[in-house]
Amino acid sequence: MQLLNQIIKKDTPEIEECLFHINNIHQNGKNICFFFKNQQFAFQKFYKLNQIQSDYTILQQVINYSKTYDVYISQNSFLKEQRSKDCLWSSQTIILDIDHYNMPEFKDLDSSSVIELMKMDEVFNNIINPNYVIHSGKGFNLVFLLETIPLHLRGNQRLWEMVIEALIDRFRPYGADPNTKDLTRVNRLPATINHKNMATTKIIGDIKTHRGSLSEFADELLPYSLEEVSDISSLTLACM
Repeated sequence: MQLLNQIIKKDTPEIEECLFHINNIHQNGKNICFFFKNQQFAFQKFYKLNQIQSDYTILQQVINYSKTYDVYISQNSFLKEQRSKDCLWSSQTIILDIDHYNMPEFKDLDSSSVIELMKMDEVFNNIINPNYVIHSGKGFNLVFLLETIPLHLRGNQRLWEMVIEALIDRFRPYGADPNTKDLTRVNRLPATINHKNMATTKIIGDIKTHRGSLSEFADELLPYSLEEVSDISSLTLACM
């Protein structure tokens, strides 16, 4: 395990922190959506991973937008420049949004303290163990890195949704956001400003590099075999 400051370069820490996250969650992605929002306006831009990696001015522009906009990034990528379920391409992550400040017993604690309580409660194990955590301003995101999942296959979409629904149930006592299950969801980008409280979002704690598989998560969390999940997905598709 490593800390982020052992990985990123010192001269451009904000850009490197953004790029570290993007490289991890969109390792084999196509079109990545960046969403910008303030009280007056909202808009989105799409970039491909190789564009972002080869042109640092893109992320510099994104960080500059953060001075006046809340900045979000899609957790999954899209076949074309359209953030819709029909255009999903692939996923390499599950990001679980924890709004612990909504829970009376945790509302006065910081993110690190809530994570320590999770460890004490043994909600993490060899499979359900985040690769890193993003402090999102008030709450935090648990980032689970996965082997590539082709989301243009509808059966994989349904399995992804079933796994994250089970994760939400597991972390519900700590304030898991049920909206996390949206395949087209965007989450706050590290090293940008949360304008609700002017806090800077950042990666905290240890970094783990291992990628799990969606099937491992399904075996751990779902009360079905993978064959039964496939049958459920086929039935769902037949009814569409």
